[in-house]
Amino acid sequence: IFAEKYNVSEDLNFLVCYPDFYVSTEMARSILPKTYERYKVVENLSAIVNLPRAFESGNIELLKRSVKDNIHQPYRIELIEEGKLIFEKANSLGACAVISGSGATILVVSKGSVLSEFEKLETKRKWTFIDAKPYFGE
Repeated sequence: IFAEKYNVSEDLNFLVCYPDFYVSTEMARSILPKTYERYKVVENLSAIVNLPRAFESGNIELLKRSVKDNIHQPYRIELIEEGKLIFEKANSLGACAVISGSGATILVVSKGSVLSEFEKLETKRKWTFIDAKPYFGE
């Protein structure tokens, strides 16, 4: 195993968003296609190589491009009730959102805290929002 350590920019903030329901890994995997068009895989691979630089530099736009996913997210977001709402809110705040694991947790990465904005968000389901910035680097 080869691994390299990258520092995460102090400018970035991490907000964990999770609803009052669970999406099983089995369910999340079952909705994925059995095969993918080559260009989708190539696009994902060519974007993800910039992920360490995005975190290190704190460049949100680079981060958004680096995590743009054609393999899992377009399918799994359909399993997360109000997941698109969370993504839209993040986008409106200039932040980046990604599904964490199989779901239903969504991670929002932003410049500065967006917790108060998400706490104002009107949802049908109960969502919990945790500002994770204090937990990084400890």
